[in-house]
Order: sequence, then structure tokens, then C-alpha cells
Amino acid sequence: KKKVLLLYNIKKLLAYITNFISATLSYFGSFFYKEEKKDTTTPSTTELKKEMMLAKQKKKRAGVAVKTALASSLLTKQGTSQVSTASISTTTGGTTTTSTNTQKEEEKEEEKVEQKEESKNQFVEGFYEYYTSGKYSDLDIEFEGKTYHVHKIILSYTSPYFKDLIDNSNENPLKLDYKDPDNLFPSILEYIYSGSTEFKYENIINWKHAANHFKIGSLKSKVSDFVSSNLTSENVLTLLDQCSKNVEENDSVVEAAIGYIAKHFDELYDKVVLLAGRKDIPVEWMFNLLEHKDMDKEFDPEGIEKVAKLAETIKEKRNFGKDILLNQQLIAALLKNNCLTAETAVSNLHFCEEHNLEIAKGCARVVASVFNNLENTDLIYNLKPETVIELLGNDELQVVEEDEVLQIAKSYIEKHPEIDEELKKKIMGTVRISFLSVDQLKVMQKDPPKYVNIEMIIDSLWARVGRLEKVDINDESMKNKAFTPRKTSMFTHEKDFDTKGILYFIGTKHGAESYTNPLTLGEVDVQSTSACENGGMKDIISHTPVACNLKNKPNSIITINLKDYSVRPTAYSLRHTLSRDSEALRNWELRASKDGKIYDTLLVHTGDAVLNTKGATHTWTIPNSAVKGSYRYFQLEQTGANSSSNNYMSVAGFELYGRLNIMKKKK
Repeated sequence: KKKVLLLYNIKKLLAYITNFISATLSYFGSFFYKEEKKDTTTPSTTELKKEMMLAKQKKKRAGVAVKTALASSLLTKQGTSQVSTASISTTTGGTTTTSTNTQKEEEKEEEKVEQKEESKNQFVEGFYEYYTSGKYSDLDIEFEGKTYHVHKIILSYTSPYFKDLIDNSNENPLKLDYKDPDNLFPSILEYIYSGSTEFKYENIINWKHAANHFKIGSLKSKVSDFVSSNLTSENVLTLLDQCSKNVEENDSVVEAAIGYIAKHFDELYDKVVLLAGRKDIPVEWMFNLLEHKDMDKEFDPEGIEKVAKLAETIKEKRNFGKDILLNQQLIAALLKNNCLTAETAVSNLHFCEEHNLEIAKGCARVVASVFNNLENTDLIYNLKPETVIELLGNDELQVVEEDEVLQIAKSYIEKHPEIDEELKKKIMGTVRISFLSVDQLKVMQKDPPKYVNIEMIIDSLWARVGRLEKVDINDESMKNKAFTPRKTSMFTHEKDFDTKGILYFIGTKHGAESYTNPLTLGEVDVQSTSACENGGMKDIISHTPVACNLKNKPNSIITINLKDYSVRPTAYSLRHTLSRDSEALRNWELRASKDGKIYDTLLVHTGDAVLNTKGATHTWTIPNSAVKGSYRYFQLEQTGANSSSNNYMSVAGFELYGRLNIMKKKK
């Protein structure tokens, strides 16, 4: 009886295995070169999915057949004697065709990857009907009072969590211990069998938890993609709030949310400040926000102010106090995106000095770049001598005239008589004597400053002579900062065609000489699409009033090439011709370019009637939102009729304000 019973059970098991294999082969066989019989009955959702996949396969096989037929035809025309390539046999719908192996290895690899991915999708999508029917189920799962009939191989294939559970447990039914407040488990199983599901934003965090818990990599990716594509200003902060309850599991969601906030920082500013003050929100998230690439506010003064206030809120609400590590992280994050105001840069510089932090150099660089914006430059006299040397020696020190640096250096030494002689010499060595004004050089001749090496003065003057004579002094001793201009300076408008403009600065050889038109010096170039009726090209950028206008031609364009300079503009000035009150600009555009090819529109003037009389001037502020960086080329285009309803373009003066960058000249 025992033997008979054993044989009966073995026979039953073999029948079960045979049926499962038969069903599997039948399913996969439908994808390989078989003609599907038409079904006249109304198809189910599962059958529709199957038919769609079959159609896709047939279309692909048809494409392969066409390609092989074309290759075969080509070989026939060329003659097989001329071709020495390997032969490939391709079977499609029972027909075998031979083609040459003319495809590149890269294309083969791509096809293999595509086939592999397609096979994987077929596997996942193809077994959904077995989940809904429970057919061939070999495992039951009991969860929250329900029983689910599943298949070990399917679960193990998709979820490492289930694979480990099945490998290490003989229980059937299998009982799960998992918190599921939104009843997502049925949807998780459907995803495992079908590869698709629908998300709702209200419970997307729980979807993320489920994907992490069951270790389903593709589901994790789909959740992250859903979050990224559905973030809004209304839900992003709520999402972060939900993530704060389980920080470790939501890293990718948090990353997407922080990226969104960085891009929409101005819009979300008030809400972000409130969020930053909450102690349940990890401070690392705030650091990540401040360091995000979309938080770069270097040329956005209002943005810098907002970020600085946010940083102060973080410090105050999180009780940073004298915590060196937290303060250092905060300062480093602000430095990364140039988000220190003049005042916060100075205060942080003092903190870094006090604790001997290496990032003091970064703070000194920021203080240098905003030096002209400091309300009280006396703050510099409280710095350590090493920091002063770093600050005054910085290439990007924001000063209009080098004379300022000399006065600061002298005053610092006078206020700190206790520092040693070597440091005093280094402080005075930060002054670029070669770029001092003529008046200052005369003062130095009568009263030479202490701690300045006489050889340095001689070399500086020699370098200056070389610039005047346009001679390249190829001497190794000259190749240091003392003989090169500072790379950036900030020029702020005070009144129309004052001495604070960039073209005036270039025309005075960086303040070293009396003014000469930059075009005459060869420092800039001016061209126009129309010839001048009055005046010449140099008069278009004249600092003093002149008569200048182009001939009567529609859409005339003036292009100013700054050559070895670039400018991030904040304002610009124009002057009307001195010859007449009429024919003044009314419709024109200001554009700028980095390469002379692609131009950004900075300002559009339509019916602008501020220039009314001969020699009239005006200065326009350029919105920061329109500026995309520093430019070498500036264009003025007259886009409509002038005040006299014709097309004479009258421009007899042009000036720029903003941040000047002096680029290195190529030999």
C-alpha cells in the first residue's frame, strides 16, 4: 500500500510539473516564429496585452526580414566574389535567408541588450494572468487576513526579499510581518507580476518604503521618476515633511525635492525659512540645499541676501553657537555657491581666523570680490596679517583704483606696529605699484613708503613702460602678480558718463594714465552695419559729447568688441548726437554675447523717449535675470523708426557698468 501510494504521489507530482512546463513553453512559444490564431471572442485585458506584445514581436521580425533581404539583394548585385564576410542564417516565419555579417559590433551589442531587456519585460508582463487566476500556484502568502496564491519563481526573480524568505523558510502559507497603512501589498504583487502600477502622490512615500522593504529595484526607480516629474510648489515641502519621519529610506526622494526647491528658491523662500527652523528636519538637508548647483547666486545680490538670511535662521534655530564643525559646514556650503554677503563674509572670516580654519582663504576671496560693497572697510584692520595679505593680494579684489590698496596697506601697518618686519613687507608687497595713478606715484617719489623694496618699484615702473610702448617684457621676474592687473573690478554708476565706467577705466589704462578713447588705444573694436554720416567709429563710444550718427538705413547694428575684457553688466549709458535735437533713438535693443555668435537680449526699448535734445544722456539698469554671464561683445540694434520717423541711428557715447573681468592675453 505504501509503495502504491508513493507511486501515485510521484505520478501526480510529475503530472503537475509537466503541466507547468507545458504552459510555460506554450506561453513563451507564442513569441517565437508562430502565427497566432485569431480569436473571434471579446478579448480580456490580459489577452489584449498578449496580442500587443505579439504584434510588436511580429513587427520586429518583419524588420529583420527586410534588412536581411536587402543585404542579400546587395550581395547579389555586387557579386559574392567581391565580398569576404561571414555568413548569417536568419529564420523568420519558417523562411530562412542568408545575409552577410556587415553590421558593426556596437550595433550587435545594442541589439543584444535590447533583446535581453525585451525578454525580461516579456517575463514580467507575461505571468500576470497566473497571478489573477492562481493557476500553478506553489505558495500561499497570508497577510492582514487575506491569502494570496503566488509562484515562488516569480517572486524570487523580482524581489530579493522574497527570494531570501523562500530560500530560508519551508512554511506554507507564508506569513508576512509588514506595516501597510495604505493597503499597498496587493498592488505590490500586481507590480511583481505585471511590471506596472499606478501611483498617487498622497501615499508615494509609502510606495517608496514598500519598494525598499521588498528590495524591488525597478519599483524604486519608478517611484523616484514619479516624484521628480510630479513635484510642485504646493507639494514639495509636504513631501519633505513626510520624508523626515524615515530619513534613511527616502534619500532619492529628498534629493529630488531639494533640487526642485533650489530651482524655485525665490518662490518658496518664505516656506523654506520656516522649514529650516524646524529641528525635526535634518540639518544635512539644509546644507545640501545651500550646496546645490542651482543655488549659485554669485551675480544675484537679492538672491545672496535671501540665502544669507536663510543661513542665519539655520544657525539661530539649530543653536550652532560656537560649534566649529557645524559652522564650518555652513560656511563651506555658502562659499560653494558664492552666497556670502559682504557683512557675513567678514563675520565668517573672523570666525575662521579665531579657530584657524582653512576655509578662511575662501572667505577672504569673497570679501575681496565684494570689497566695494563693505559699509565699513575698517573691519579689515581687525584681521590677522596673514589674512590681510591673502585679501589684498587677491586677483579679484574689487577696487576701482589700486591707490585704495596702497592706503589700506599703509593704514594697517600703522595700526599694527607690533607685527614683524617681514610681514609688513609682505603686506606692502600686495600693492600693484605698476597700476598706481600718476598722482600717487608723484607722492611716492617725494615720500617713499616704508617696507617697499626699491627694486620692486623699479621693476613695476619698467613693466609700466613696457605697456605704454606695447612691448612684451619677456622677463621671468616680471611674471608675478605685482605686474599684472587685477582680474575683476566692480564699476557702479554714479552719474551719466562719470569716471566710474568700464570703458573710461580701459581708456585710462586701468587708472594709470589720462583718458584716451579705448578704440584709439586698440583695446576695443567698434563696427556697424551702416556707415557713419557724421563722426566715426570711435565717436560711438566717446566719453565726451560729439556729433555722430549712422546713415539712414533700417535695422542698423553697432557691435562693440571688448577684446581682452569681459563684463557682467548691471547698467549702460547712451548719449544722443551733439549735432541736432532730432533723430533720437526710440526703438532699439541691447544684446550681448560671449563669442560674437550667440547673443542674449538684455533690454528691449520700445517707444523709449528719454533722449530728446542734442547731447542728451541716460543710464538704464540691466535686469539681473536677463544676464547669463560675462560678455565680450555688446550690440545695439535700431529696431524701429527714430524720433523723426526715419532710420538715422544716433549714438555719440556708450558706457558700461558692472563687474569687469580682465582676461589673460595670448602671446
